[in-house]
Amino acid sequence: PMSVSGANVPETAENPAASIEVIVKQMPEAPSKPLFKDSTRLLSVAAFIFSVSTGMYAAISSRNQHIDSEVEGVGKLISEYYSKAQKIRTVRRYGEEAYYFNMLRSQQRSDAARAVRKALAVRRHIDNGIWMSLAQMNMFEGNWAAAEDAWISALANEPDIGERIFILRNVAKNEAFLQRMPEAEQRLDLALKLTAESGDVLGPQEKASETVAIHGTWLELHPKAACVEWNSHLNQATKLIDEIFRGVSANIPEVQKDRTSFKDSL
Repeated sequence: PMSVSGANVPETAENPAASIEVIVKQMPEAPSKPLFKDSTRLLSVAAFIFSVSTGMYAAISSRNQHIDSEVEGVGKLISEYYSKAQKIRTVRRYGEEAYYFNMLRSQQRSDAARAVRKALAVRRHIDNGIWMSLAQMNMFEGNWAAAEDAWISALANEPDIGERIFILRNVAKNEAFLQRMPEAEQRLDLALKLTAESGDVLGPQEKASETVAIHGTWLELHPKAACVEWNSHLNQATKLIDEIFRGVSANIPEVQKDRTSFKDSL
């Protein structure tokens, strides 16, 4: 900046030759140095970059620690669930120990549901084995909504076609418990479609076995008097049992027993 004490005044009719002296008290500042030649500015920029990078590292590290803690928490709840199951085996259901028995069963049911809620918060970091374990635990406990969340999470990331068919059958059962029969039948139809379109991934006997299991699930969800299609599903399943045991000697007692068990289960 520059301050002045006076300036030339243009001539006018009233002041034909007016003028004043101009005194310069301060010259303008010289242009700043380029960034790479200015050590002070370089240090400031470096400090800023270091501050941002350390802040980002701290945030990422904190997030990863939180995820690891949540995943570990899911594992602990599963362990606690099975630990209580072992204790229950030593407690009498009736008499003086009935209160303790009921308390353990309530805690088990709570642990199963809590484990799913905790897992959903870090779902991308939970493997399918844990999801399927959580799903079956909650089905056993009657936590149908929690079981559904676990089955759907397992289904979303399962590449193996046999496991997908197994999951779909159990999702159908869970839908039935939630009084959603149309959705249950859709799941079973999808399982049949996957089995039929599996190509060489499933052999003939595996396809037959999976198809029998799907029809068996359908029969389980539909009482005889509730649906005219009941006999159709039963007949399809019965015919496929012979395919499962194709090529296996009928003279082996264990084979005969397994064949009978299959038919009886339907």
